[in-house]
Amino acid sequence: MTVYDVLLIVISEQTDTERSRQVLYYMVKDTLLRERRGFTPILLPIHLDNALQKMRGTWVRLLQMAQHQSRDFTRWHDGNFYQAALARLLYDLKVESVQ
Repeated sequence: MTVYDVLLIVISEQTDTERSRQVLYYMVKDTLLRERRGFTPILLPIHLDNALQKMRGTWVRLLQMAQHQSRDFTRWHDGNFYQAALARLLYDLKVESVQ
């Protein structure tokens, strides 16, 4: 079993492969079960493009049902947007690690 405090999933069009779908299914499922037992969110998805909206698979449905808010990095090439998104992610990681 993998031990981690927070699972950060970077989602992009490159994420959607047969192998990644299998790995993500088990990782997301395990993490959501750990969250449910501890009542502490430990899954932090971020997306680099709009690929998640087009993706299919059990792990995507699990993520949607859990209603995890994905951190938006779609405009990563815009310096101001990127800095704001990064600051929010770092804040989220800091808050999650304290709990």
